[in-house]
Amino acid sequence: IEEEFKAVGLPNSIIAAAIVNAHSESGLRNIQSTCRSSRGPGGREDSWGLFQVNIPARRGRVTAEQMRDPRLNCREILREVTGRRGKRLRTAAAAGASVNELTAIFCYDIERPARRVTSAPKRGRKALAFFSKGAKRKDAIQETGTAYASKGPVKEKIDVGMRYKAVVDLKDNQDRWIVGSSTAVGLASHTKRDSGVIGLVDARAETFYSKFTKVVWPRIQHLKPPKEVVLTGLAVNGLWNNTDRRMRETIDGYMKLVRFFEGKGVKVKIATVQAARGNGPQTRRFNETIRQQYPQYCLDLAKHIETPDGKQIRREYATSDGIHVNSKGKRLFAAIIEGRQLA
Repeated sequence: IEEEFKAVGLPNSIIAAAIVNAHSESGLRNIQSTCRSSRGPGGREDSWGLFQVNIPARRGRVTAEQMRDPRLNCREILREVTGRRGKRLRTAAAAGASVNELTAIFCYDIERPARRVTSAPKRGRKALAFFSKGAKRKDAIQETGTAYASKGPVKEKIDVGMRYKAVVDLKDNQDRWIVGSSTAVGLASHTKRDSGVIGLVDARAETFYSKFTKVVWPRIQHLKPPKEVVLTGLAVNGLWNNTDRRMRETIDGYMKLVRFFEGKGVKVKIATVQAARGNGPQTRRFNETIRQQYPQYCLDLAKHIETPDGKQIRREYATSDGIHVNSKGKRLFAAIIEGRQLA
């Protein structure tokens, strides 16, 4: 690995990251994958060698026998490291990223295992243990947090698995972060003060909490927390099924996020949600729960855009689907959240 990677001018930090990934993939052995698959030779996945190069994915460009040759295996993976997929890895290395950071990026962008969202940070921690003299596992986990956290502001779309992508636009020590579903994403272009955004389109509160804590937070935890977090929009996606269980799960998801951010010393507000066409009774019930049981967290956005009966969004603030707020509604939301004078 070292010789082949050096031959194309890659730095030691990327070489170290590659070694850890090869160890995770194959134990540094020229073997076929041990993962079961009905489509592969011998009932196992058709992936081979140091980096477990998948043969079908190469569409006939390489053979299993070739990939059992460690040098050819390295050269095949180097096509990706030096190509488009390796751009983030090379950029991070040039910026001085640590080996554990690069190991996770290598896993996520180059190796791309089935569970890369969880595998990437695990391999980053493994790298720290690999290359830190006397490093204990506990220390490794605390030091790395996530292996691929970037430094400085974060503005990107983060793949958090399945069909979800988190839209993130954050900086150090902001006044607030607006956190939630498509509502949060839509507010990004309407904020005027120092507000950051974390949005996961179509996510329920409990889904958001899981994806945020496992994938997004490790990518942003190097940032100084904001003074305030506003949770918005998550109940709209969670309450199409009008059951007590769904309501409990939605409230529980919100409160997990509240406890998470309060544990970081951040003040938290929960925005009441707009009644959507088809789930008015559920959203009214959610809003009343927040108003009555959690008044210390309540930021009552809904009352500004709903019809007097609370059954739907007022026409001047609604998009054609009757679910989302239009640009006028977003400007109003942003002004209320940021404590600005309403126009």
